[in-house]
Amino acid sequence: MLPLPGTIKLIELMGSDTVMYVDTQVTPASKPIEVVVFCPEVLTEYQIGQRIVLYFDPRDAFIFEKESGDFISKGEPVYS
Repeated sequence: MLPLPGTIKLIELMGSDTVMYVDTQVTPASKPIEVVVFCPEVLTEYQIGQRIVLYFDPRDAFIFEKESGDFISKGEPVYS
């Protein structure tokens, strides 16, 4: 699992699910990257502006182009 620190920008409660939009930066010098997090439960303990650390397996990531929404890639196995 890789840590990815970020700041919550938007939280949407959708029925029994939660979608969070989180701005992340891989390094302090990099541009922010928006990550959309889908949680199959209602999460009420988070707030907009809150700093969090996301942990994810890159093999489970789906990457989309921000402007068009076009699918770019599915994560690949990580070799160490």
